[in-house]
Amino acid sequence: MELRKASPLRPSHRSSTAALAAWFVVTTTACVGGRSEFMTLVDGAPLDASVGDSTNSSAAPRGGSRPAVSAGAGGAESGPSDSVLFVNGQSNATTFEFPEAGIYDSADLLTWEGEGWVTAKVGLPGHVGAGVGALAGRTMRGILGSSEVPGRVDNHGWPGQALSYFLPASSDVAMVAGDVDSSGRNNYRLARDSWTASGAEPTVVLWAQGEADGEASAAEYGASLETLVAAWWHDYPKLERIVIVQTAEGACGRRTDGVRAAQATVAAVDPRVRLVLVDDLTRDPAYHDGCHYTLAGYERLADRAVLALGLLTL
Repeated sequence: MELRKASPLRPSHRSSTAALAAWFVVTTTACVGGRSEFMTLVDGAPLDASVGDSTNSSAAPRGGSRPAVSAGAGGAESGPSDSVLFVNGQSNATTFEFPEAGIYDSADLLTWEGEGWVTAKVGLPGHVGAGVGALAGRTMRGILGSSEVPGRVDNHGWPGQALSYFLPASSDVAMVAGDVDSSGRNNYRLARDSWTASGAEPTVVLWAQGEADGEASAAEYGASLETLVAAWWHDYPKLERIVIVQTAEGACGRRTDGVRAAQATVAAVDPRVRLVLVDDLTRDPAYHDGCHYTLAGYERLADRAVLALGLLTL
């Protein structure tokens, strides 16, 4: 797969995710783009001055245009209909109830609800009903831009869980709507069965987790994260990118040095894995409270996730 940028974003541009999506071209050839380019574009906050957010409804992520889609191997085209987002992790993956995030709701943003695809509710947490959460919703809006085809996103996160809860061999029964899964499946199996039943398969995984493992060593957390990432590649053949949201330094009052080092290592060794850097956000109370993000913080994370997918240079 190759992700190629189409054109640079001018700082005066105010159409948030439509502008981001104007770069997002997916083909089925070899991946290009260096790690140094990615690390530059997501570390720091130049983007924040050029995008809108929920405080400015006129800057909601609609409008704009998507570039022509290149033909991949065999002449097949890969377009926005191929964009299926799988979100997982703890509370910074599910996020919280933010009524203002309802500006991102639309009929073309769908989530799987057991027996069918329904309109996703971005203002609701990802573990509640048809909610997908602000991080997931804005990320998918950024991928879609002004496309008229549906974007499919499913959030299988659950607040407060350590990485062991999400592993394929976990002995923990998955939580579902405030109760345990009636069939005794763990989170990994529940998510995989859900994707199978939906008829869709994720092309992007967005992972935000690590606070609950704050005291883990880099070796310990890294081994578990590598196991999870390898399972995703194996079980989801259409998966193209994994985006990891870096855990905040000292998140929730815990030492997170080992977790952060492991996340960086996993991203460094596999060019298909991207790490979204967060330190400038987590040091600003407008975006982070020491454990969780504000709505504005989740919006910034989503924009950086979309940039990471496109390997963009500002």
